[in-house]
Amino acid sequence: MENREEIENIHLQNVLQGLKEKISKYASLQEEKGIQILARFMKFALEIKKTYNAIVESSKGSLILTFTFSSKKGYDLYKEDLERGIIGQKILQLVLYPPYLASFDLQAEDLVVCLNGQKLTQDSGDNDESIHNKSPNREACADHPDHYYMMACQQCQLPVCVQCMESSEHKDHDLNDLGASLRKRIAEDYKNIQQGIRSQNQLWLEKKRLALEVKEIQSRMTAKYHALKQLLEEVFQQHLNDIERFQESQSDIIGKKINDTDQYISLLMKNFKEISESLPAKALIQLKSCSLKKDLFQPSEIDNLKFDENDTKLSDINDLFGILNIPKIPRSESGIELDKIDDSELVDEVSNVEEVKDMKLAIIEVPPGVSNFEYTGQQQIKLTLATSFSLSRTASHVSPVSSNRAWVSDFYGDLYLSDDIGYKHYQLKTLSGGSGSHTVTKEGELIFINPDKEIMKISKDFEKEDLNIRLPYSMIPSCVYSSHFNADLLIGMWSKISGMGTWLRISETSKEESYPLQYYEDKLLYEYPQYITENNNHDVIVCDSSKEALVVTNFWGDLRFCYKGHPKKLGFEPNGICTDSWAHILVSDLASNSVQVIDKNGHFLFPLLISSYGFERPFCLNLTQDTLWVGIQSYPLMLVYDVQYDDQK
Repeated sequence: MENREEIENIHLQNVLQGLKEKISKYASLQEEKGIQILARFMKFALEIKKTYNAIVESSKGSLILTFTFSSKKGYDLYKEDLERGIIGQKILQLVLYPPYLASFDLQAEDLVVCLNGQKLTQDSGDNDESIHNKSPNREACADHPDHYYMMACQQCQLPVCVQCMESSEHKDHDLNDLGASLRKRIAEDYKNIQQGIRSQNQLWLEKKRLALEVKEIQSRMTAKYHALKQLLEEVFQQHLNDIERFQESQSDIIGKKINDTDQYISLLMKNFKEISESLPAKALIQLKSCSLKKDLFQPSEIDNLKFDENDTKLSDINDLFGILNIPKIPRSESGIELDKIDDSELVDEVSNVEEVKDMKLAIIEVPPGVSNFEYTGQQQIKLTLATSFSLSRTASHVSPVSSNRAWVSDFYGDLYLSDDIGYKHYQLKTLSGGSGSHTVTKEGELIFINPDKEIMKISKDFEKEDLNIRLPYSMIPSCVYSSHFNADLLIGMWSKISGMGTWLRISETSKEESYPLQYYEDKLLYEYPQYITENNNHDVIVCDSSKEALVVTNFWGDLRFCYKGHPKKLGFEPNGICTDSWAHILVSDLASNSVQVIDKNGHFLFPLLISSYGFERPFCLNLTQDTLWVGIQSYPLMLVYDVQYDDQK
């Protein structure tokens, strides 16, 4: 390798020396211009070597350049650039350098430059057009109409012609290929667009998080206020009761004394009347027998009732109520500080943009205020993040009751009714593990499988009822779904003994039971039905995690198709499933890290929520009233999206 580089350096030195001798021979040049010309030829030779892995050699006696290629890859690239006119532009830039032409007393129109026998410039006496004159993309210089744009100034980011290169504005600036400069600039601008969208998405999510945080604190403060108010009301009422009891007890004591005094006074008055009618001696004896109860005339000793009012301060109330710590708001001279984003996360090449456009995508997650991307070829779905909230554990299944309330279960079997800010209204137990173990009826009632493998119902008033459904021997229920068309109940089940899975339909009207086909072409259709749902055309869709497929049958249980993901080389790890008003089937796929959308016949349409702007691995999902609930597996989080469709189906 070192010998090869030494040989190439020797060739390069010979070329430069030969060029210097020709320049000195053909013209008497000033030293400054001679250095510029030599530097230009050196730059040309180095660029050819770097780009095409070729050595430039100069023949003796004339200015003829020969390219010697050391690799097929470099030669193929050279041929591509030759067809695109890039090689011709480089040679014209080299030869038509004004100081070089001036040293020969020539104009560009006086010179004929050939490349592989074809003219690169137009001969004044010939009407044949050159290679570049045939290019429909050739543009005349705005400042020098007689010349065409040939290169791009790297510092000014503008196209330049031969005359522009020698102007004071672009002199000594670095020059690049015009097309390459444009592609580079487009790639940079596209990176900036991607970074802006990512930053804006982060800001929208931060704003939503702030609103939820404020709402949560306000809710807690309101609850604390009502709790303190209740406690204060209880203390106040207790004091009133104590005062009333004290008043009642003291009033009884005083009343008793009043009665005793009244009786004594009556007795004395009676004796006084009898004494007044008796002789003196007899009266004295009678008075002696009537003792005076002096304590009756003593006032009751009752302690004074007191109420000590504490000198209440605002700080005491704050300590009692709770301290609110508001962080300082950072200020920036620029107004907004965007998080730094690693360029490796963005699209590096413009060609990647074309690849995205070629995909038949729907509208991917778009936070509020961000315009949706436009794609053609499929119905469009626009998802706008309405709210999100954290969970105590990763959600395994969600059954929406309305657009702002849903039943959510986790892998530990905790099942609770939550609103769209994460507040739990009611909690109970269901099957542990990740499966569709609960569903909501059209009337809004909950049907779920309890830990004892029994099918239960919870009314809107939270009254529990056992549906008394008896499954076949050794079959264990794994998932359940209530039809919103006819209220039929679909129950997925499996057997530890046989390793076989199936599902059961229980008619709401006749209570008859029906089963689907168990085998198709001697192959078992189901092993472990993890989730089950129904489409608008009454197809039954089962997510079978063991078979890594969606098994879709018609109403009667006849197989229609099996879907095994897209693209198949990534594999398929299906989990939560649901359908929409278009009869689309939505399935969360951990393998592609997205929500895949297929039509009712099993054809892949487009992915949704690709990486979900940092929220990895969507696991469970459900759709109701144009609201999509998505549980994220990477960390406990529930995302709630508003769903919009284009006007025509």
